[in-house]
Amino acid sequence: MAYRMAVSWWALLCGAGLAVAQSDGVSASRPAASAPVFRSYQQLRKHFADRQRELSRQLLRERLAALETFFAVARGEDLERACRDFVSAAIEAGQHARAVEVAERYAKEFASSSGAVNVAAMRVTALSEQGRLDAALAGWASLADSAASEDWGPVCDAGIRLGDSLVLAGRTAEARKQYEEVNRRMGRYPNVGVFLGRRLAALAWVGREAPAIEGNDLTGKAAKLAEYRGRIVLLDFWSTNCGPCLRELPGVIRAYEEHRDDGFEVIGICLDPGVSTLHAFLKQNKVPWRQICDGQSWHGPNAVNYSVRAVPSLFLIGRDGKIVFIPLSADDLEYALSRLLRKGAETSGGG
Repeated sequence: MAYRMAVSWWALLCGAGLAVAQSDGVSASRPAASAPVFRSYQQLRKHFADRQRELSRQLLRERLAALETFFAVARGEDLERACRDFVSAAIEAGQHARAVEVAERYAKEFASSSGAVNVAAMRVTALSEQGRLDAALAGWASLADSAASEDWGPVCDAGIRLGDSLVLAGRTAEARKQYEEVNRRMGRYPNVGVFLGRRLAALAWVGREAPAIEGNDLTGKAAKLAEYRGRIVLLDFWSTNCGPCLRELPGVIRAYEEHRDDGFEVIGICLDPGVSTLHAFLKQNKVPWRQICDGQSWHGPNAVNYSVRAVPSLFLIGRDGKIVFIPLSADDLEYALSRLLRKGAETSGGG
């Protein structure tokens, strides 16, 4: 992802800045006169997260421009690698139409290359991102028919994401068929069958009106989903002693900070048996969204109403109050948000 790619660059830049400061005799502990002043740690963190993302986007734009120029002089293996790199970078940058064009050029010129299956799988993803779902379905079926078993990794990934795109487009019956087809072909591989089983089970929730939530947040204020109508809401069922919950937490925080101004909110429903450790945990980990914790754990009305039997359990609710997706990870959440928010911008005349 672009965000992850930016971290290493940011570390290099910070290291270079420190070296200059020390060589000039400036104390590293003394802030520069031009440094911004922050009123909260959350504000500071968001500021630098935004800068990291912008740096990453700028590097990506420069990389794509350089590859476009390089196409005019590249030959042989250099051209093959440049095309493959371009398709991947173009998808990351949201240039899906151009990604499809270069992927199709690649298929004509480098059909026998070892990278052909991977590029064809990326083409399916780019078509999905364009909303050309029928073309993506046809492309994936053809790819799955022709790919050798040792190349099924990217084919499986593209097939699952295509199913996700169908879900987010409201085509749940076709999404079910797609997940089932991926499972039929590739479900014997480690974890694939289990993952697709969870995807298929989640479809029972998609399109349903989200059940009401009950209880007060930690400030004593009643939490009601009706307050959030018109926004996209993530209900996050979790607990402070859940390892997978804690591993996914940084990614959910990033999504919240990046998309809150676009109409995204999170409500945490903590299944701890009490709040004795919850307050300290939230403060230490800088979790910025409101939390409900009724002390009833799995037997509380919210866990019962949403049939929660494991944590983390995430429910993504659309602007109309209906469940639109069940993310299984922070990466799933980011993928769904990017599509839902883009769709919202297009509907309102933006983007």
